[in-house]
Amino acid sequence: MYKLLLCLRYLRTRYIALASIVSVTLGVATMIVVNSVMEGFQNEMYIRLHDILSDIVVESHGLDGIGNPPAVQDEIRRLLGDDLIGMTATVHVPALLSFRMGGQSHTRPVTLIGIDQATYTQVGDFGKYLLHPANRQKLSFALRESGYDARLPHESGQTYRRENLRYQRAMDEARRRMDQIRQDPNANLAETPRPAADDDLENEAGAPGDPFAGLESGETRSQEDPKFEGVILGIGLASVRDRDANGEVVDHFLCRPGDDVQISLPSAGTPPKFLHDTFTVVDLYESKMSEYDSTFAFVPIEKLQQLRGMLDPTSGIGAVNSIQLRLRPGANLAAMRDRLQARFPAHTFPYQIQTWMELQGPLLAAVQMETTLLNILLFLIIAVAGFGILATF
Repeated sequence: MYKLLLCLRYLRTRYIALASIVSVTLGVATMIVVNSVMEGFQNEMYIRLHDILSDIVVESHGLDGIGNPPAVQDEIRRLLGDDLIGMTATVHVPALLSFRMGGQSHTRPVTLIGIDQATYTQVGDFGKYLLHPANRQKLSFALRESGYDARLPHESGQTYRRENLRYQRAMDEARRRMDQIRQDPNANLAETPRPAADDDLENEAGAPGDPFAGLESGETRSQEDPKFEGVILGIGLASVRDRDANGEVVDHFLCRPGDDVQISLPSAGTPPKFLHDTFTVVDLYESKMSEYDSTFAFVPIEKLQQLRGMLDPTSGIGAVNSIQLRLRPGANLAAMRDRLQARFPAHTFPYQIQTWMELQGPLLAAVQMETTLLNILLFLIIAVAGFGILATF
């Protein structure tokens, strides 16, 4: 009680001391809040970086890549033993993504990643960032019927694709009839024979005069719906973000599941050739890391190996660019990395073996430096208030 009365006496008569105490209190509170915010930001960033990079990455810096990945994977299993809980091989290559929207062509640079849909989700939480709920449970490059994210402007998937095909066929039919009119203005279009595909659809649907009625059923035929391999795009590649009239942030989708896109990429030969192929968008990927969402596109690894000529003609085994490893929780990543580096020395094998934190070293170092500078500035604020109290007494 005596201490409290003594404090009140000094604080009521010496306002500089009171101001100094308030300054120290605010400085300490600011330090606690800023450290908490930065710690939360670091933790969230670590989670998102870790989900896409796995624990340890064995990456080839040679032109031929890792030529016999099954043998390398078997050796890794032998070295790491029970500490290894997941492993997958990937192929990544720079590419160009092209698609049309509103009569305009859009071309964007991407990092095309070939993944194994059976094992890729074992080394990270890739699946939880996909828009379709079924793909979050089990990754698939097949186009789903419907049920995608509600942010998409209309129904997406196979339902949207069928409607789009019906529209394209209607436009083609209209152009064909217009060409006939230009060639012979007196032609009787009612007597003009339709293409064989239209005749087939009339027999199937029993609806003369509607050449597109056959697409009303659930399945489209291969000659009417060309089947392309699936691709998963980062949401930043397929949409642009803007604000509506109410100031709310909205996504405007340039393409969505069910649309076809063209991908151009270099081959694996020397010198490389420029290759082109068409893919169907089957899902979108949203990690909320802009450098991932705006640059990554995922396709089946077998398709990418075949397209680039990475398959061995004798054994049929495809080369890969990297092997990603997921270790059990609590495992010493540095020790596991050193064990792999000792088995695959850089002067003998063209491999670069790094942990996920080493791969993102510059980014993590910048965040750590920012946190350190903030702590120094806040300490100076508290020090100034402390010297004010000292000068008062």
